Amino acid sequence: MKKLVIALAVAVVVLAVINIVQLNKKNEDMAVFDFARAIQESDAGKEAQSVVDNYEEVLAKQYLEPVYNELVRIQSYYQSNDKLSDKEKADLEAEFAQNQAEFEQMQQQIFMEIDELNTMLATQMVGELNETVAAVAKNKKLRMVVDLESFRYQELPDITDEIIAEYNIAYQKQKEELQAAEPEQN
Repeated sequence: MKKLVIALAVAVVVLAVINIVQLNKKNEDMAVFDFARAIQESDAGKEAQSVVDNYEEVLAKQYLEPVYNELVRIQSYYQSNDKLSDKEKADLEAEFAQNQAEFEQMQQQIFMEIDELNTMLATQMVGELNETVAAVAKNKKLRMVVDLESFRYQELPDITDEIIAEYNIAYQKQKEELQAAEPEQN
């Protein structure tokens, strides 16, 4: 009976070792990728963020700044003139409220435009990054690449740096091709 128990225990250990080896072997063709980091650290992501920041600055300067300056002017005039009649005060308060409403509406519009631009750029980058992930996975003979944020079960190799590097190369090549094509268009 003891020999049977020992044989069974050995068999269980052997099966467990075989399963662990097979599990590790299966994971050799899997890797993780940090999508958010790739968007932030890639050349395309940095350039997209710069485009968004510049656009936001232009919109703020063009639309918000004049209204803001008018609000400051009205408030300053109101506070510095203690001899205003009730009608003048009411007129200034109404003008201030109207400008404040206009300012808030413009802020909301700018926020929506920036959000739209972010969405458009992110959508474009998602497609390009998916192509890069597929190319790197094929080169590394990976069966599966999982987004790091959605997979935390087991340690897998992280290929984010490699994907960012490949994406940067593809992005620079695309920019060079567009620049080379520009003289032909003029």
